[in-house]
Amino acid sequence: MNKNNNINDQNIFINSCIRGVANTGYLQPHSLTVLGAAISKLLAEEYDEPCAILIATDTRTSSPWIKDALLKGLGTQDHDLYDAGICPTPFVAKALKEYEPSDDEESDSFEVKDVEEDGFFALGIVITASHNPAQYNGIKILTEFGYLTVEIEEEISYIYHDLMQKQNSVQRLPMPECIDIDLIDFYEKTIAQQLDNVPFKNISVLLDCANGATALIAPYIFQTCGINALAINNQQNGELINVNSGCSNPSLLLDAIKKNNTTWGCAFDGDGDRLVIVHQSGRIFDGDDILMIIAQHQGYEEFPTLVGTIMTNQAIVECAENNKKTFIRAKVGERNIIEKLIEHQAMLGAETCGHITMMDHAFCSDGIFAALLFFDTITAQPALLEMNCEKYPQVHISVPLHHKTIDNKAIHTVVSKYQDQTSRVIVRKSNTEPVLRIMVEDKDQQVAQKVATELQQTFLEIIK
Repeated sequence: MNKNNNINDQNIFINSCIRGVANTGYLQPHSLTVLGAAISKLLAEEYDEPCAILIATDTRTSSPWIKDALLKGLGTQDHDLYDAGICPTPFVAKALKEYEPSDDEESDSFEVKDVEEDGFFALGIVITASHNPAQYNGIKILTEFGYLTVEIEEEISYIYHDLMQKQNSVQRLPMPECIDIDLIDFYEKTIAQQLDNVPFKNISVLLDCANGATALIAPYIFQTCGINALAINNQQNGELINVNSGCSNPSLLLDAIKKNNTTWGCAFDGDGDRLVIVHQSGRIFDGDDILMIIAQHQGYEEFPTLVGTIMTNQAIVECAENNKKTFIRAKVGERNIIEKLIEHQAMLGAETCGHITMMDHAFCSDGIFAALLFFDTITAQPALLEMNCEKYPQVHISVPLHHKTIDNKAIHTVVSKYQDQTSRVIVRKSNTEPVLRIMVEDKDQQVAQKVATELQQTFLEIIK
């Protein structure tokens, strides 16, 4: 595509999504309609016939009007628009990979397509800000092969900026017709084929649904798999999404499972793609721990490579090597995980925060399915719970940036001063919040704390 130098061609996506406080920046009604029109136009240019687009939201109060604004733009071309309503992101990813409408005339009937066939949906769009507070929202765009490539993001961004310069390009657009679609039965059918011990027996789990997209769906899926599941924070209330709940607050879940007398607890985030598991003994399984358990599942034990990130505790790397697995680090971000998985023909990857990606399941992390696989694995091999990788102490500090910036060169200059020390130091700008994230890992907790505090003070001086 030939670009006019007078047009701002800045990529509007950051870390595979658009995210911010609702009704600001790209998340204002007109901007969203232009974004929808840009997406719709690119699909029309790439395909010879109308495409099927799947859209879903989490529970945030801003999601309905964001969806409406986006749909007006998507409707500028003759595409078929399917609305899954409030639905977890991984359900959309799974549908992109395997959903196929049945020839049956009933509108809600479906088939599971052959993996070699082209997907029915060309694109999936989820309106969510994941783990962020309620006032945030965002746009995630998926294909059957995962998140958009940077090149496609730039194509959409170019069309977006071009349309924004044309004053009347998306004015007074009508609301297009949408086809309602329910993905719950489809999801239930596909996951049952991948689990060995369904129905599960003698497993009691408390689900913390973060008042998000899993609020009604997760308890149903767990119960259909035979698990004695209770749920908390399971209101579809967008004002309460992620408030003192979810996978960012595992200690609260630990208190809750003791009160409810369950053995296990599973916490999700706002759109259901992250997971943290806790046991009544007090043990917390983050994304890396869950990865190490699932890697022993009979469906994955023959795959020699696991993928984590630069944030993965070094003890996990050593634990993987002790279990005859090669561990590959990627940059933070699920798209980076997936790229490494593809590069190394691996099946399993995870981020410490709770993203667990299973490539034969979907090109997207899935909290519900990762939890079920975890229980499937320990049901068959209970001794795995004795595998406890003693992690090195890590200290995490966030430095608020507010409206100030710091370039990567300045960050590198500061961090390079510590390269000859024993500590592992990671400093990066958050892709989802205006903060600088500092992580220091060392075998000595006091050393880690000292280095982290020094870095915090240094960066506070730089950005003041």
